[in-house]
Amino acid sequence: MNSSRVRAAWHESGHAAVCRFLGIPIELLAIGPDGGVTKTAEPSGGDRSEEAVEKALVVALGGVLAEAYVPAVRTLGAARFERNGGDHDPYAGFLETALAASAEHPTDEDIVQTLRERLGEEAYRRCHDLAAEIVDRAEAVGRLGALADELIWRGELSGGDLEAILDAPTT
Repeated sequence: MNSSRVRAAWHESGHAAVCRFLGIPIELLAIGPDGGVTKTAEPSGGDRSEEAVEKALVVALGGVLAEAYVPAVRTLGAARFERNGGDHDPYAGFLETALAASAEHPTDEDIVQTLRERLGEEAYRRCHDLAAEIVDRAEAVGRLGALADELIWRGELSGGDLEAILDAPTT
């Protein structure tokens, strides 16, 4: 199994779990050779209120945090987000790479960094903790892995597919 495909599936599953928790409808979840995409029914960028910006930050963080659960694969993103208490900066040494990314297709790291600067450290930490709690809960009940497995198998999931997986009874 291609480890980048596995990582992308878990990453996108993290976005999906967070969107579901926040009530953001998802139209499509997909992975390909160059990563993945989570397409929501809500257009991004229209609402610039602090609440909307915090929601966007929580969604962006959900993908990177979900990488910590990738079986037998330690990813760079997961390593940056290890929770070791204190003032750990998950982006230490990463800013150059984030800034080099295309402006047309910003990475989650670009988005997180931009929103972190806009909101400040206190709001960032609050959003990080909420995203971590959502992702941890989704993994604890098996939903994160179920989404990732289906995404690896099928390559894409519609909003209806996601709902069926997330609403399935836990065993």
